[in-house]
Amino acid sequence: MGIRYGVVIRNLTIGIVLLFGMGMAYALLGSEMQLTNNTTGDIFPTFNSDASKIAWGGPSNGIWTMDFDGTNKFQLTSGSSTWPTGTGVDTSPDYRHDDLKIAFSSRNPTGSGSEIFTINADGMGIQQITFRATVPVASSPSYNQDGTKLVHSRGVGAGGDIWVMDAANGANPAQLTTLGANFQPDYNPAGTKITFWSDRAGGSVPSHIFIMNDDGTGQTQLTTTGSPILGNIAPVFSADGTQILFTCFPNLCLMDADGSNLMQITSDSNAREITGALALDGSTITFSRDQISPQQDSEIWTAVIQATPTGGVAVGGELIPLDSTMVLVAGTHSVAAWMIPVIVSAIGIGIVIARKF
Repeated sequence: MGIRYGVVIRNLTIGIVLLFGMGMAYALLGSEMQLTNNTTGDIFPTFNSDASKIAWGGPSNGIWTMDFDGTNKFQLTSGSSTWPTGTGVDTSPDYRHDDLKIAFSSRNPTGSGSEIFTINADGMGIQQITFRATVPVASSPSYNQDGTKLVHSRGVGAGGDIWVMDAANGANPAQLTTLGANFQPDYNPAGTKITFWSDRAGGSVPSHIFIMNDDGTGQTQLTTTGSPILGNIAPVFSADGTQILFTCFPNLCLMDADGSNLMQITSDSNAREITGALALDGSTITFSRDQISPQQDSEIWTAVIQATPTGGVAVGGELIPLDSTMVLVAGTHSVAAWMIPVIVSAIGIGIVIARKF
């Protein structure tokens, strides 16, 4: 492809740029399927090892499982069964790699803290492995490769940090981070790397995705751009460890584990995708989505990532080649919707709306 000219509208300024037909950081979702439909909200879905099952935090404040297609829903816990003294909220499940156990966090009945529990995948053998006397808030557990360790976050606000402990009983806790607030860690499949989000970078984006070795060394920032509202949160490794899926509020994004090849994979202006997970095939995802208008609580969905061919952009479910005359609205939510007709009228050409990192 030869050099093409385009007009980029960014931060309400207009400039002429050259388009060389390079691949754009966009992707589409296909084969979307809504799996739950509850009034209480469904969040934090995760696959088991072969993606035949999905666990999530769902109705009755409990941990649930279901088949990949949404059938055979089974309740493992409820907020009242986890806490004999009252009703808590169970969430953030993670399968052990043999699929026989699930770790999860549960907010206690007073709402002032949370603890980490494990349970057999059949709903038996629930066990509390952190205790509020020594850990005010413990959440977001993730198993390492052999199931002997759980990485997790402890603390709230500016006091949040990433810790690791024995999965069997919570023994031998070790703190891995000290800078800034750090939350929602996830082991890679080999158990050698941990991804998490942190606010330590400062600036207009409140949080970024980081990666480190399993002993806490080599802490490296992976993202540099993001929404000024929530930034980038909730990172999870792909099943082969080569990619990281995360919430780039209010959407989902995907990048290589070294931070390269960043793609935004959702773009529904009337929905927010909160958390997700990648299946073994590297293209199937499960995620929670809430609708803005009319308001609908989060539900669990699955979809397939469809890569955009080099030299194209994904717009409203359609692939548009870069050799078309176009206007790119670049930057996440950098132009208010009501401004678009005004700007288009001023420059007098057609428009294609897209997002670019």
